[in-house]
Amino acid sequence: MFENLRKLYVHYGGMKAIVKSSYFWVSVLLAVLSYQSIASYEWTDKAVSVMPSLTGFTIAAFAIIFAILDPEMLRKLVAADDQGRSPIAEIAASIGHAVFIQVSAMIIAISSKLVDLNTAVITAADWICSKGYSPKIFVCAIDWLAFSFSAIGLFFTYYGVMLVLAAILSIVRMQLIVAAATKSKPAKPTKKPSTPSPPPSQ
Repeated sequence: MFENLRKLYVHYGGMKAIVKSSYFWVSVLLAVLSYQSIASYEWTDKAVSVMPSLTGFTIAAFAIIFAILDPEMLRKLVAADDQGRSPIAEIAASIGHAVFIQVSAMIIAISSKLVDLNTAVITAADWICSKGYSPKIFVCAIDWLAFSFSAIGLFFTYYGVMLVLAAILSIVRMQLIVAAATKSKPAKPTKKPSTPSPPPSQ
């Protein structure tokens, strides 16, 4: 799995491409504006109800891209540039990145609703007290980790929604590439039907 993810983000452009993306920063802004829902995990219900449909749409967009391509167009789109990257690989990596973020948001939302760590935290705090130490630092660290986990999930939820727009624009980009390639393709000359030669005169 990790090797496939590494290959995906090599074609996507790595962390540099993610940070340069406007979708990334719009999602950060929306997550900051929604900070009140981080501690209460209010965003999880929205993520669980919305993300499966968005992920299905994104995967369907990936299928549509290949459905509109004939073998000749596919060969042109597979051709790599000087950096070894092809248009079809970049678009596939973009959609794969969207699906990965959306699935990650769903995993965080579902696990935050189902996983109960209260018993483990209380047990660990009691053990720390039994050793003569104050559990305040431990409890603060757990609270900080829980807040960070929720903040990442909220950000991934917004980012996953924004990447649906990126998937739609990828389809538009593919259509434009195909249209440009089709327009530049010379038209085949049409052969005129041959007229039968007159029969030889007797």
